Amino acid sequence: MNLSMRWLKEFVTLDEMPMRAFTEAITMSGSKVEGWEKEGSEIENVVVGQVLKLEKHPDSDHLWICQIDVGTGEPLQIVTGAQNLQEQDFVPVALHNSLLPGGKKIKKGKLRGVESNGMLCSLGELGLTQHDFPNAIEDGIFVLGDDCDHTLGMPVCQAIGFDDTKVEFEITSNRPDCFSVIGLRAKQPQPLAKSCSCTHRWSKVAMVTALRFWMSKWKNRTCVISTPLKWSKMCG
Repeated sequence: MNLSMRWLKEFVTLDEMPMRAFTEAITMSGSKVEGWEKEGSEIENVVVGQVLKLEKHPDSDHLWICQIDVGTGEPLQIVTGAQNLQEQDFVPVALHNSLLPGGKKIKKGKLRGVESNGMLCSLGELGLTQHDFPNAIEDGIFVLGDDCDHTLGMPVCQAIGFDDTKVEFEITSNRPDCFSVIGLRAKQPQPLAKSCSCTHRWSKVAMVTALRFWMSKWKNRTCVISTPLKWSKMCG
């Protein structure tokens, strides 16, 4: 089972600690952790910016010179070949000396004689697809929608919610209660958990999920359980 740490924190307040210490502690409590992964760990120095001005490149029929506000006061000039941008759009901006998935490094330079101080990113360049953002296009710059934070200069992973940590558990068949977030919440060892809460609106769904799973094993019944769409990708 894959557990979202962000979702878990809606049920329990945990002490701040390195993920390695957390996974070792919860493994010792009886819930074996197979591994963990931090979303956006390969992305560095990529922030939210806003397109202030667009003008055609004087020596190209497809390049655009963009003036981008990244919250530092002075607009940043970046040259792009994307054709889907409009002024006032919010976009991911890879600054000078930034890092993208696959080890791709971005540095400032010149495109056909015009200075470019970074790069505007597409979904693919951030390691994302339309499955993650259905309203975005794949063959252009990723324009941040209303469901993203538009704070200028904010790390883009934080702005788009791509900064969660996924923990993979090995759950045995005799512990169906642990096939839910509320079940794993109860497994948080002390003193890691400062406080627990079962008032979340999805807590009943989680407990019913575990109960139906157990009943299906004994009565050979098929159960269909609905989960929130935004958490569906965390179901392993």
